Amino acid sequence: MDKRLDHISKKCTKIFIDADGVLLASNDAMCTLLNEIYKKNHKGKEVTDWNYTNLYPTNSIEVEKLFESEEFFRVVKFTHGAKRFLTRYRDKIVIVTKGTITNFIRKRYWFNKNGFRDIPIIAIPLDMSKNIINMHGGLFIDDCTVNLRESNATYKFMFSEYNDNVKRDWCKDWRGNKIYKW
Repeated sequence: MDKRLDHISKKCTKIFIDADGVLLASNDAMCTLLNEIYKKNHKGKEVTDWNYTNLYPTNSIEVEKLFESEEFFRVVKFTHGAKRFLTRYRDKIVIVTKGTITNFIRKRYWFNKNGFRDIPIIAIPLDMSKNIINMHGGLFIDDCTVNLRESNATYKFMFSEYNDNVKRDWCKDWRGNKIYKW
């Protein structure tokens, strides 16, 4: 585990964590589904834009339908080490995630099924900012620069699922703390 993250996690009473791309290997799951649809063989680490258009002829409606599908929740897995981190700090963690209503319901069920029924999830509509959550005094871990900048969390870490320097739409221009593993 990253020593800086572990040290700060012990100090905080609340740890706010994004789900997709942070706790969940969502790009890998989406590529699995999109590869089946488009007969391709791409990996999650190749994705550079929100709607996967750098790899597939998709659009935002198709992508959101896949994110809320039963198939997505059948193939999605935890990012490496996330389950251990959730278990270790479960009494402090609040998952803060964006999505559609169907996505929220399926995400809650997925976390319940995987042993984390006790961890609260705050669901934010896609068109709202996560800054509506008061995170002052807490730690916030997200993969999106905008979410981190808008948050009032005392400590902020960008989680980069892939340990590389690829410029992705959601994480460009972050100059703060960054972690690549739990």
